[in-house]
Amino acid sequence: MDASSDIKLANKIALYFLTTNYNLKIKRIHSGIINKTFLVLPIKSKEFAPFILQKVSSIVFSKPIDLISNYLILEEYIDSNNSFTKKQEESPIVFPRLLVNLSTDKKFLIHQGILWRAFDYLPNTISYDVTPSPDITFNLFRGLSKFHYFTSNIRSKSLLKIIPNFHNTPLVSSLYTSKLHSFISLKKDLKDYSYLLQLVEIVKNQKPNVFLLERSKTLSTISHGIIHGDPKINNFLFDFKTNKFVSLIDLDTLQEGVILYDIADCLRSCCNPLGEETDSIEEVQFSFDSYQQALLGYLSYRNKIITKNDIILIPASIKIITFELAIRFLIDYMNGNIYFNSTYENQNLDRANIQLRLLASINDQLDSIVSFTNSLISTVF
Repeated sequence: MDASSDIKLANKIALYFLTTNYNLKIKRIHSGIINKTFLVLPIKSKEFAPFILQKVSSIVFSKPIDLISNYLILEEYIDSNNSFTKKQEESPIVFPRLLVNLSTDKKFLIHQGILWRAFDYLPNTISYDVTPSPDITFNLFRGLSKFHYFTSNIRSKSLLKIIPNFHNTPLVSSLYTSKLHSFISLKKDLKDYSYLLQLVEIVKNQKPNVFLLERSKTLSTISHGIIHGDPKINNFLFDFKTNKFVSLIDLDTLQEGVILYDIADCLRSCCNPLGEETDSIEEVQFSFDSYQQALLGYLSYRNKIITKNDIILIPASIKIITFELAIRFLIDYMNGNIYFNSTYENQNLDRANIQLRLLASINDQLDSIVSFTNSLISTVF
């Protein structure tokens, strides 16, 4: 579907969440690479409050109604913990509310087999594709820590597993290997074949211990809790004026999991000053300065839920999660770019290349990363 058709359909769907047939202005939000997201605005000022409209990917989410179920559990939990949020010394996390489809009284709409949903738009907030300052990096990770603490008492068994084997790096690695064998032998005439082979060679040389977190998980030596699952930088909202953390959005993979997955994935995203879609791929570096601010921010929140073992494993965890994302991009490329939204043919190769260069930069600075990380243990425990 082309851009104009997307906007036209979004206009039609948006009206189900409004009391009358207003004239709308629809803007596509391009920061996500899974779902299609739109900002719905009134043509005439103040006719209705702007809101977010989202078309959920049926390829990624085989049971999209489960996303709604989990979000309703979160909303119920928020309502039952108003006393906690009021007692906090700083502003509480704000989670956008799901809006009601006025034709069914449900908080979603099914159109031609595809699930759509609408959220409150949080005014006076801003998100970033790269961290613009050390202060924002600090605030972002303080916000992630606050999120982990606030959600720690949600009954984890009540949350549905949205994606089976989510962040199971050994499984992803196995899928990559089997797909690669069949793909390489059949696609030698592909114009990006040599580019793919270059990345395949890098994968061979950069492969970390993909079993480390899975083994630690089974041995219960690392902390479990409710995780966001995809805490990349543009899923954080900040106050437009103060740059204080306000919200963590895109909670599709909210579920019980290993806290280190969230911390490592957020570090992977926030410590890449050029971002995940840069044209300057050869200049991609892991920022040690951002890494320091990030961990200081996470550990600054007074309610700690991670252990000494978690902190020790942070450097290895970043390597694992960065490697995992790189090979997920390669798998999607070989599958025909059906999982991640792409605007050009070899975009997933470029995305994989960026992550592999980030991983190489992490390895180059590993001694400093490990030394700083270990130095934090005595300040926390």
